[in-house]
Amino acid sequence: TILHTEDGGEHWVQQECPDKDFFLMGAAFVDAKRGWIVTERTHILHTEDGGKSWGVQFEDADFVLKAVSFCDANNGWAVGEYGYIYHTQDGGRSWEHQAGEFGFSDETGEIVGGNLLFDVVALSPSTAWVVGIDGYLARTTDGGSTWEEIRDRVPKTHLFGIASDGLGRFVIGGIALLTSSVDGGKSFRISTVEPPLTYGWVYGIGARGREGFVAVGKGGAIYLSDREGSSWRLAEVE
Repeated sequence: TILHTEDGGEHWVQQECPDKDFFLMGAAFVDAKRGWIVTERTHILHTEDGGKSWGVQFEDADFVLKAVSFCDANNGWAVGEYGYIYHTQDGGRSWEHQAGEFGFSDETGEIVGGNLLFDVVALSPSTAWVVGIDGYLARTTDGGSTWEEIRDRVPKTHLFGIASDGLGRFVIGGIALLTSSVDGGKSFRISTVEPPLTYGWVYGIGARGREGFVAVGKGGAIYLSDREGSSWRLAEVE
């Protein structure tokens, strides 16, 4: 299901999807016309007319892509199961497999693969960050040629979402966790949340321009932050 609004969410209409049998996992737009959706079975959908028509732009191995992010109309990354990362420099006309593996152990027959990645944020043509299972946090500063795992900056819990305001501030969320950085990811500190997030989780995070961030999670909860993402409150929903 693809839903679209042209009036800030007052009204929503359903758009035609070419992948009717797949779950749609994440979406990203660079303007009102050009956008991408990632799905099961490593399909990437694309529109150039605001969703009036969608087509399958890319397909690969039978894995689930969880998220997609573009920093401009040309440069973007898509991530998902087993650490799979795909990168484009031409608006998706071609996608390059940069990371991730899947196979079976010759000794035990068990699956051998990369980490499950839940989200990605593209900051520039050279820089992007990814988050995933068990506190996995990694970044690239060379367009994805290499990915560096960042250890000991965030708790070892499942990380579901990451967002940046483009001003050097980051927010990462997951199970019982919201953590923020004001120095471009060099350091993170646990954010305060009211009421506490002890038995909850957040899944999706987005920037609200200079106003801070918004996060959504367990039980339909919506959280709003201060400008730095260091303090959060549960929003009232009518």
